[in-house]
Amino acid sequence: MGNVPAIQAILESQTQCKSFTRVTTMQFFRDEQSRTRVEQGELASIHDPVTGQSFTLNPAKKIAIPGMPKMPGVTLPKAPAIQGIALPQMPGMQIPQAPGGPPQPPQEIAHLGEKTIDGIKVSGKQLAFPVAGKPQSLVGEVWTSKDLKLPIHSTVTDPSTGCVMRTQMKNVQSGVKLDPGMFKVPADFKIALPAKPV
Repeated sequence: MGNVPAIQAILESQTQCKSFTRVTTMQFFRDEQSRTRVEQGELASIHDPVTGQSFTLNPAKKIAIPGMPKMPGVTLPKAPAIQGIALPQMPGMQIPQAPGGPPQPPQEIAHLGEKTIDGIKVSGKQLAFPVAGKPQSLVGEVWTSKDLKLPIHSTVTDPSTGCVMRTQMKNVQSGVKLDPGMFKVPADFKIALPAKPV
């Protein structure tokens, strides 16, 4: 972990199905230690890959909830690692799973070459995501900047439903100065433990 350029960007996620289209825009930050912060509305999620800790922060209530964030209409799962580059905690690369069946690691199908997206040189891979209980794997493309060690654009298609999930980093700024406190639970926040099931 670590030794990556600090990044500030707009993270746009779009889910398009036959009956609806949903677009979500968030602020994305990553520091040189690979810690990430994603802000949407009044909530923020922080993740430290070194300690393995994640929190959802609610500044209005000054509480921090351990675990992956629960934002309205958005799921921010831990994304799979592709050739040693961990995808940031972001929607669009989520892998649906059948009950009792963990997601399988993606399988590389083809190398898609190189191109430029928003002035950033990226390298593409086509992937298959096997899902327990589904006859067809999800098909994805991930375009990654080797210099930034960051996926810039990803698409995942579910052949069984026709739904397409797209995630793109926009207005990417590299080498920015970020406050280390952005990636920590503020001292005056209360850790709110989730309710235990009865």
